[in-house]
Amino acid sequence: MIWKVGSSLELVGYTLTTGSDTATYPDRNWKSWTLYGGNFATDADASILADGWALIQRITNDTVLQAANKTDFVYTIPDNGTPYKYYRLVIDDIQSTTDNIQQMAEMTLFLK
Repeated sequence: MIWKVGSSLELVGYTLTTGSDTATYPDRNWKSWTLYGGNFATDADASILADGWALIQRITNDTVLQAANKTDFVYTIPDNGTPYKYYRLVIDDIQSTTDNIQQMAEMTLFLK
């Protein structure tokens, strides 16, 4: 997933909101993901495969997300001091790959 913000802004945190049936299907929660930032000249330059993405945060084997319906979980970003115009999320793993289904109701970026 790639987001474009109006002008270069620093990512300071984000909220993940679980799905409305997460208590029933907890294996769909994300387990590991990576956030990147980039300053590209054009939207076409900001492709998933483009060089130039900078690592912002990598979460591995997360224990913060719980099997709770429609619940917000907040993650902070250590001060990286770098504003970006584009942000990219890569979901690296989910709680169970048996059904290979991931679910998140919402993700909100906190920018300054």
